[in-house]
Amino acid sequence: MQSRIHKLVIALFYIFAVSCATPLAKKEASFEDASLEKETSVILSKLKENPRNSHLHLKLARVYLEDNNIPLAIKELHKTVKLDPQNAEAYFLLCKVLLKCGKTTYEELLKYTEKLTSLNFHPFRLHFLKGEVHLRYKKLKKALKEFKESLKYASNDEQKSEVYLRLIFIYRELEDFKNADKIYTQAKILNPNIDEVLKKMEIERKTSYDYSPELFKYYRSGGDHPLIEDRITKIKEKMQELENEESD
Repeated sequence: MQSRIHKLVIALFYIFAVSCATPLAKKEASFEDASLEKETSVILSKLKENPRNSHLHLKLARVYLEDNNIPLAIKELHKTVKLDPQNAEAYFLLCKVLLKCGKTTYEELLKYTEKLTSLNFHPFRLHFLKGEVHLRYKKLKKALKEFKESLKYASNDEQKSEVYLRLIFIYRELEDFKNADKIYTQAKILNPNIDEVLKKMEIERKTSYDYSPELFKYYRSGGDHPLIEDRITKIKEKMQELENEESD
């Protein structure tokens, strides 16, 4: 048990550190992957000739995202939607990235989802994104409505499983355990490891806090930061609580 918990703590810390905070610490384009650097150079060269090409700005944003350079990706996505207000994919990516890093407001995210609605964006991705936005800001009933709607358009087991996980989480938060158990039974069929995934979600939700510009200032250089240590402590405390519950 202890070994599994230890691995889970490490995994959670890594996911949070790499997927959100570390990218935000990057202010300039410094590539670890030579192929991405080369691709960026080619796109930038083309943009010099045609700076108003929205497709090139979107392509550049995708490269920055692949390199985990969130600030530059956001910058290019903003340029894309300014040049091409009908580019639904750019709005979708912009909303997802801002939601992920937390450097935004509930109202701003709603503005982007409303724009995607007007552009008749892919229904599953749209409703799932809306659900994530509401859930991020603890609008549980609104999130529940959107996730249930997204389930109507789920085209494979992976999509269904992702929706089920969030439905279970929300029903449990609302103390609607009857519906939570009902969805859990369906989800267990699709994903036998659902208990571990749910546990990760619970810990992540209950130990998260809003983005701070200084949070991972020293992470890439290998330095320590008190907020990182604080987050690890919270995760360990939550894991201990869960372990105690299992042993009762």
